[in-house]
Amino acid sequence: MHWKFTFEEHPMLLYADVSGDLTKEGIAKMSIEGITLARTKNCMRFIVDYRNAKLKGSETDIYQATSNLEETGLDRTDRIAILIKHNISAFEFAETVSSNRGWTQLKYFEDIGQARAWICK
Repeated sequence: MHWKFTFEEHPMLLYADVSGDLTKEGIAKMSIEGITLARTKNCMRFIVDYRNAKLKGSETDIYQATSNLEETGLDRTDRIAILIKHNISAFEFAETVSSNRGWTQLKYFEDIGQARAWICK
């Protein structure tokens, strides 16, 4: 799993471009690194682009990756848009699970334009 972080100024957000084999361990490592970097600029908005990554593991891993978000340094007021390329129904369920755990500012998208429009609200 590989990632590259880019800060965008308007609105202030951290964009993570992720490629390779997507694992829950890799997601955890990338998340901690990105959030630590974002906090150096008081950044509270994130776009995580998984469209060039391939999920390794089960759909359960998707839910587990979002089960302990506070351990990564995220705050429930942070806005997180996650881009995926297919199988939106599995991710919509993950979004519901996250929302039920109090993470209402996390959403999954297939379209970058929709993700950007939501993150700017």
